[in-house]
This record gives sequence, structure tokens and C-alpha cells, in this order.
Amino acid sequence: MARLSVVDRPNYVFTQGIDGLISVNDRKIPGGPVRELLINPGRRTIGFSCPGWITVDGPTTISQTFVAGANYELTCDTTPTIRRIQ
Repeated sequence: MARLSVVDRPNYVFTQGIDGLISVNDRKIPGGPVRELLINPGRRTIGFSCPGWITVDGPTTISQTFVAGANYELTCDTTPTIRRIQ
């Protein structure tokens, strides 16, 4: 499994239950949105909501190939990015 977490956005407070990871491959995360998630390795499409963003027609999505045992961060700056940190 790989670990994905949402990083704080400058000048915005992360709000549990509103901001975070919403879905993986169009499947909603039970109890989501969440701040951190374990993901099966492989190419995945992540639905998310960043602190301070307004979502209208469903979550923003980003795709990434995840490697087992690695840690990743979703940053919500100007352009959302998932980067491997380990």
C-alpha cells in the first residue's frame, strides 16, 4: 500500500469533513473526505477538495501512479500536484 496525505495550504485551515480526499477511481471513500489514505499500488485517479476551494460539479481529480511502500503528498497550491516524498 502507498500512503497519500493532503498538505496544508498557506493561509487556509484544513476543515475535516469538507476538505481532503474524496474518491479513488470514482469510488467514494467511506467517511470521506479524509486527510490521509492508504492506496493500492498502480495508476489511480484521486478526487479531492482543497482547503479554501469551492467545488461545484463534483470533486477535482488528479491521476498518479502509486508505488507500494511510498508516501505521497497532495499539495493544493496554484496547480494541485501529487509528489512522492519517500
